[in-house]
Amino acid sequence: MNKKFLYTCGCSFTNWAELDANKQWPKLLADKLDLTCINEGISNGSNYRTFRKLMNFLKTANVDETVFVIQFTYPFRFEMQSSKRDHWYRINFNSAKGNIKTCIHPENGQLASDSEVSRAVKKMKAKLINYTEEAEDLEFMMEIMSIINLLKSKNAEYYLTSLPSITETYHSFQGTEKWIINNYKDSEICSQYDDSNDPTWNDFHPSPNGNKEIANAFYKGIIEHRRKEL
Repeated sequence: MNKKFLYTCGCSFTNWAELDANKQWPKLLADKLDLTCINEGISNGSNYRTFRKLMNFLKTANVDETVFVIQFTYPFRFEMQSSKRDHWYRINFNSAKGNIKTCIHPENGQLASDSEVSRAVKKMKAKLINYTEEAEDLEFMMEIMSIINLLKSKNAEYYLTSLPSITETYHSFQGTEKWIINNYKDSEICSQYDDSNDPTWNDFHPSPNGNKEIANAFYKGIIEHRRKEL
């Protein structure tokens, strides 16, 4: 198996800006597999962004030399191009109890103008009309299948995971696709993976020790999947 690269993409669970890249599970996993790490995850990244980044990567990548690990995030995250079509904004909104909270994160570090913020809010308000839990679940299923089908079309070696808090709803995909580490809850991630001796640690992201545990679990999962396919 002549693999050279590990490609990962997702949100801050895959690439958290406050933690050194060398201590995050994608790099630790790549080292275990003796591969070069290509981590395109980003804080507040959406499944839309993952599809876009993956599609662009596949245009030039040697798929036969690459192992893909894709992390799915919350379905209420989106992205939008700027009015000049020169960069993208990551949009994170919460529709719970009818409240609309919109956060705009520019991909290239450029702050959004007031007009861009207004345009994003207007777009999100339109999307929230009749946006039920059932509609959200259906949209997320479509996001998952779009990415899976893209990888399958390239005959890629790929594995899937998601944020711990959103996995139970989508467990029907387990057993038919290559899910790894998608049966934890946030509370378990915090209690098992956070550095309790460091009160400044962010409870919503795995600690350095937690990233080691995740990398170990992924490594074991990948080896197990490969054995099954022999």
